[in-house]
Amino acid sequence: IVFTAVFGVFGIYHLLSFLVLKHKILLHYFILILGLTLHWSLYFFVYNSFSNEVSAVVEKASLTTAMITTFGLLLFTKNYLNIEKGTHPRLSKTYVVFIWIVACLPVFHIVNKLTVNVKWLNDIFVMLAAITAMASVFLHIFSGFRLFNAHKLNRYYLYSYAPILLAAILYIGTWFMKRYYDFNANPIVLATSILVTVQLILFSLLIGFKFKAIEDEHMKMQLEANIKLKKEVDLS
Repeated sequence: IVFTAVFGVFGIYHLLSFLVLKHKILLHYFILILGLTLHWSLYFFVYNSFSNEVSAVVEKASLTTAMITTFGLLLFTKNYLNIEKGTHPRLSKTYVVFIWIVACLPVFHIVNKLTVNVKWLNDIFVMLAAITAMASVFLHIFSGFRLFNAHKLNRYYLYSYAPILLAAILYIGTWFMKRYYDFNANPIVLATSILVTVQLILFSLLIGFKFKAIEDEHMKMQLEANIKLKKEVDLS
């Protein structure tokens, strides 16, 4: 509950920031935090005194909340690193493919559950979601290395990515192991929660650096425009 509340506060703050500043990266960051908040809130329903029906529904919702988180992280990284079709066509296309996969998996999973309810098909969707989430993490790392020198802010993204990388490996690795072995995963979940909180703080700082860079760039453009205008006035 504590970490869910922390994530929720982060999410509300950045949603309000987006409504005021209208920068897309804030919306993408909000989607990332929304997914984390929803995903962590599921533990409250699964491990407390709710009916078996509620617990079953909540467990099925975990794929959707995980994909919302992955979707937000894909959009956030693509925006922060300025991965556009015109400048980085192959990398941009890879992100588009991942975004479509992440967006479609929850739909297929829910449709299967509500219609034919084929268990092996459900297991395939769950496994694909876990693999996609882990693959997207490594895609972000590759993008950070690939675009390390493209902009001075890109190196900060790569430097700050360690907590979420470790959290993803711990969380997804534990999820795989829990499918075959019975053990107490609470300490790992706690460690993952702390790492994710640290990551949210670092990403918030990154956004601040990016806005500062945008402001400096606009100021430089305005200064150059004023100098050019002054020269034209002097010549006339």
